[in-house]
Amino acid sequence: MIIGHLGVAFAARSRWPRLSIYWLILATLAPDLFRAALAATGMSMWGTTRYSHVLPYSALFALALGLVALALFRTGQAAAVTVAVVLSHILLDAVSGQKALWDGGPAGLNAQRYQQLEFVIEAALCWWGWRLLGRSPAPTWLSRRGVLAAMLVFEAAFQAWSLNQRPYATRCWVWPLESCWEWRGERPPAQADAGPASSRQNDPRWTKFLPRREESRG
Repeated sequence: MIIGHLGVAFAARSRWPRLSIYWLILATLAPDLFRAALAATGMSMWGTTRYSHVLPYSALFALALGLVALALFRTGQAAAVTVAVVLSHILLDAVSGQKALWDGGPAGLNAQRYQQLEFVIEAALCWWGWRLLGRSPAPTWLSRRGVLAAMLVFEAAFQAWSLNQRPYATRCWVWPLESCWEWRGERPPAQADAGPASSRQNDPRWTKFLPRREESRG
């Protein structure tokens, strides 16, 4: 999720117009930025996601940014809003993707499994925040229609690009709700994208693609 997070920042700015819109954008994207910073150190993807997006670590990160906001803006309101915006990122990612809310918890709803649904959710959140920002007492240049259009075009282009990347490389626009190889009867994707091997051994969708064992001779 990208522009959906921006919608939350816009909505927060409309409610608390004294806060910097740029600070709120930073706060709403902070978990992803923190994960990128951890990845730059060589940490595994599992580790970077755990420490940036999963409770209790994500809550500690949100509180740390809240303290930074308190030091910058000198108000408890700014700190509380910052914490809430950061945590909204965690909640939305649990809806959009498979990230668990807390350590050891169940996987997220994974709405991005269906690209069209993911786009609708993000576009609605973005439009909602943009609309509120435009109606606020102190709108910014980000409330222009061109900005909304640019964000929607960006998200649509990103979704289209992701269809060509794993694990979405098996999807297609004509049949987005299942894997393209199933719909077209092609060879299945790589094993890394298909779950444990044990779950495929007795699955007819997979066994028909497996090489047949040659009978022993002599």
